[in-house]
Amino acid sequence: MPGMVGRAAFDSSGKEGGAFVEDLTERKEAEHRLHKSYERLRELTSHLETAREDERKHIAREMHDELGQHLTALRLRASMLRMQLGDDRPELVEQTQGLISLVDETMQVVRGVIASLHPAVLATGIAAALEWLAAEFNRNGHTVCRLHLQDENIDVREDRTVVLFRLAQEALTNVARHAAANEVTITLERTPDACLLEVCDNGQGFDVLATRKRSFGLAGMEERVQMLGGQINIISSPGAGTTIIVRLPDRPAVPT
Repeated sequence: MPGMVGRAAFDSSGKEGGAFVEDLTERKEAEHRLHKSYERLRELTSHLETAREDERKHIAREMHDELGQHLTALRLRASMLRMQLGDDRPELVEQTQGLISLVDETMQVVRGVIASLHPAVLATGIAAALEWLAAEFNRNGHTVCRLHLQDENIDVREDRTVVLFRLAQEALTNVARHAAANEVTITLERTPDACLLEVCDNGQGFDVLATRKRSFGLAGMEERVQMLGGQINIISSPGAGTTIIVRLPDRPAVPT
């Protein structure tokens, strides 16, 4: 009979006293429903991640087109006012020059926010994106970031490029905020069937189990990796630094 398994029954002395038949049909159906639910959940998570990246692109584009345009016009008008004042009103000239400097600083901040939301370099591939990320980290922080690439032309699909970049970005943010490290290393490798990313710092480390319960950053990392059927391993303990190892397969993994 399909879905039926026979088992021997034994009495208290260990002697075989009969047999019973167990129907596995219901269990198989439950496993099938669980599998389908897992697939739907992963598809929904993937959709939400794609929507989140699309929204980042949209906001970055709007900031560049609208806010950037207004700031440029403001600077132009301030510069024209500075020229019209000449040297007759030195106090107003100084204030106008201060306004021009403030606009310049604001434009730099806006460019940084736009780059953080969706770096244009992502379109050129994961290697270039990580090089940009490491350079920005070294320019703005006190911790040295070293990047090791197996190949400058590592071929990674777009969805994996975005996830790997966001993982590295989140890891570096955590290093800057919490690790008190003086060095962090990013390593990217490609195998025939997977992309491997490792971020390792020599900072103060943390209790992974205790932190995972309250850290949205770690939860976000794990969610992004699981969305693509990958694995993430976070290794850390107080005083021992932190290593994050990520493996993303070429194709989404099918749960067994």
